[in-house]
Amino acid sequence: MTTEKTMTAKLPDVLAGHWATPEGLEMARRYAGMHRMEVMAQNQTDMEVANAAFMDPSIMNLTVAKDRIRWLSVQLALANAGKAALLTTAESLVTHLDGLPDPEDIGACLKNARAVIARAKGEA
Repeated sequence: MTTEKTMTAKLPDVLAGHWATPEGLEMARRYAGMHRMEVMAQNQTDMEVANAAFMDPSIMNLTVAKDRIRWLSVQLALANAGKAALLTTAESLVTHLDGLPDPEDIGACLKNARAVIARAKGEA
C-alpha cells in the first residue's frame, strides 16, 4: 500500500537531528508510506498494544510496541506539517481577501476561514 508520492515526500524536521542518520531517514520514509494495516499487530488498538507491552514485556510485545510507536511518530510529524501548511495558506487567503469589497458570500467565507484558523490554533 505504499505510494511513490509518500515515499518521495520530504519529511518535516520535527526536532534537530530527528531523522539525522541515513538509516533513520529511510526508516521514517518507509513508515510514512505505510498504511495502518501494514504495521505489526494491525488487529490491535494502540491501547491494546501498550497494555500488552506493559503487562507482558516479552520480546514480541515490545517489538510490536516499538513498531507502532515509530509509525505513530512519523504519522504525527506528517499531520503536524500538513496542519502548519494549511494554516499558512488559510491565513494568507484571509489576509488577501480582507481588502476586497465585502459582499455577503465573501464575508461568510472569511468568517468560516477565521473560525477554522482559530480552531486549528486552539483559540476557539
